Amino acid sequence: MSNLIASVIFILSLFISASSQAQQLTNEWRLEKKSWVLPNGESSVSEYIYDALGRMYRIKHYENKKLQSTQGEFMYDKAGHIVRYREFYPGGTDTMHYFFTYDDENRVLSVKEIKHRSTGEKQTTLTRVFSYNSKEIRESMVQPSFGGKLTDDITYSLDENGNMVRKISIQNSKKTADYIYGEYDNKPNPLIFTGAYFYTRLLSKQNSKEGYWENDKPAKTIFTYTTNAMLQKTAVTYMLDNRPYTHKYTYSYSKIKSASKAVIK
Repeated sequence: MSNLIASVIFILSLFISASSQAQQLTNEWRLEKKSWVLPNGESSVSEYIYDALGRMYRIKHYENKKLQSTQGEFMYDKAGHIVRYREFYPGGTDTMHYFFTYDDENRVLSVKEIKHRSTGEKQTTLTRVFSYNSKEIRESMVQPSFGGKLTDDITYSLDENGNMVRKISIQNSKKTADYIYGEYDNKPNPLIFTGAYFYTRLLSKQNSKEGYWENDKPAKTIFTYTTNAMLQKTAVTYMLDNRPYTHKYTYSYSKIKSASKAVIK
């Protein structure tokens, strides 16, 4: 019995140590760039820029080295979480505005997307509302459609660490899709190093292998880490018509210039 208790205490100490290390890393580092290269050579890059407090300031998205959109004008609440930002597009005059609310536990409660057209017209293009319990997260999405509304509901099942393990989509009371998340490796999700921006996204805090849709075969995922156990490279290989196709992801980080002042919860 004493051996069992000692083993449990040892395992818990490892988990607490890993959690403390991840917290320390997110207080010191920020994700600077995420690159994605497709099997056909096409590429996608996201560049993350931060202010002096380590908070998200601007995000630039590129496709094949061409700028596609810029997210900026981030505003924060007292807890340091993003409450709104805007998205701009090259050569265009329409902009997207995103608004966030949080519950008492600093979890995202709602997200509203509003398009501002050059004509001055404003249109709510998507509203998302979330509810939580210990084993799942429920998301309700409403978007306009031909004068009416389309409503989708998604249920995310959680494991004991709060990571998402399954996603079931329901439309008009009928299941439309079932997604199974990949195995978690107990290392931090790279997006957690975006600071407050991470909390505007419904994502797991730990890093996972590539998941798969119901009835599909799971892909093979290989990770490469930095000496600080931060994800550096991911290779995801799918089989299609008995041929392998590999997607390659690369992550780069930089230290926060004023880490002691960064707002992290």
